[in-house]
Formats: sequence, structure tokens, C-alpha cells
Amino acid sequence: MTKPSKVDVTITRTFSHSPERVFDAWLTKDVARKFLFATNGGVSLHAEMHGHAGGAFRFTERRTKDDGSTWDADHVGFVVEVERPRRIVLSFCAGHAPCTYEPSSATRVQIDVVVTVDGGASLTLFHQGVPLEHEERAANGWNLVVANLAHALG
Repeated sequence: MTKPSKVDVTITRTFSHSPERVFDAWLTKDVARKFLFATNGGVSLHAEMHGHAGGAFRFTERRTKDDGSTWDADHVGFVVEVERPRRIVLSFCAGHAPCTYEPSSATRVQIDVVVTVDGGASLTLFHQGVPLEHEERAANGWNLVVANLAHALG
């Protein structure tokens, strides 16, 4: 049997905040820059979020390598779908590869938010079409994003 060349990464987390607050954080530039593609020790250089279907986003962060040198991590894409407060779909590219609205140039990230029995929110993030060699890095990155989201919400 042949190993797949692409995989899906799924991350789930529960928040004590309302689904609306969790949802809106993803599409609000000043909140999103605090957690979306942010790393410990990184410096946000650019944050752009047009939080409507068809809107573009770009987050650039200066990061430091173990040897002390720096590089700029660029994360870009488009908002494909917005169903407030339950679903956001993004067309996503990392790095400097050209990114278009077309699914063939990007991977798909779907964020589903549902209310929990106590009035909080459960978030499930599906990153579809991740190249197999980037599976662990993608899972670690999205886990950091979701953990940082919890801190950004307070």
C-alpha cells in the first residue's frame, strides 16, 4: 500500500468564552495578530486580516533561529467562507510561495466553533492537504495557535 503524500491535521480545544468571542478573534486583526502564527519570542512585523468571504490575510513574524540569525515567517491566504459564529474556512499558504484563491495553490483550513453545555465554546480546526513531511510541524504550529488564542482571549 502506498503512503499518502498529504494528510489532514485536526486540533480541538474547549474555551470558557462564548462561541461568538472565540469566532470573532480569528477575523479581528488586532486580536488575531496575538495568536495567529505567533510564536514565543517572535516579533510581529505585519498583520492584515480582511475578515469577510473573499478577503485576504497576511501575518509576518520575525523569528530567531538557534544560531541567533533571524528570518521572516510569512503566512498568507484568503477567507473563503464565514458563517458567524460557527465556521470559518481559509485558503492558506505558508512561506513565500504564490498563494491564490484557488484551492490548487493552497491548503484548506476549516475552523468550526460550537457552544458547549456550559455556554463556552468548543473549537475544532481541520487543516486539509498538509504535505506528509510537514504533518508534525503543522500539528505543533496549530496547537500553539490554539493555545495562544486562549491567552489572547484572557
